[in-house]
Amino acid sequence: MTLKNLRVILLIALTINSFGAFSQIFKLKTDSIQVNFNYVQEKTSGSISKVDADLVIDFKNFTKSKLIGRAKVVSLTTNNRMRDKHLKSKDFFNAAEFPEMIFEAKSFYQKDKQFFMKGNLTIKDITKEVVFEVIPSEKSLKFTTNIYAHDFDVAIKKDRSKSLVEIEIVVFN
Repeated sequence: MTLKNLRVILLIALTINSFGAFSQIFKLKTDSIQVNFNYVQEKTSGSISKVDADLVIDFKNFTKSKLIGRAKVVSLTTNNRMRDKHLKSKDFFNAAEFPEMIFEAKSFYQKDKQFFMKGNLTIKDITKEVVFEVIPSEKSLKFTTNIYAHDFDVAIKKDRSKSLVEIEIVVFN
């Protein structure tokens, strides 16, 4: 099954109250995923609303977990039409030429009681390794990380240290 067919959650039938107690297989659609970002230096927050993902989480054998996700650049919003239009232009994300941001997990691991996912994030045909912390709760999985917009050629400032972006992805059960 291709990622384009990921419009229906195939399996969330288990009734245990915690993600940590079992393995779950998800085919995620946009309304079960929330992607938020905060461009720290610019004090600009926003979200991406069109996201598809294929996710297998196994907390009994976390290293066997898998994830690949795609986010549509055209769905990026900061609740400011002019800024959003500029961000989607050739000056930044160039949505016409690079319509998707893609993340593919390469490994999952646990340190003490914390879970992590390492993989490749591709924005504008630039791929960088990123590590997300994975935080399970009864009703969601939260993935958090920080990246530098400068590394993906989408920074407002040319100084890398001033292009920090906090990312939070929430997958709802």
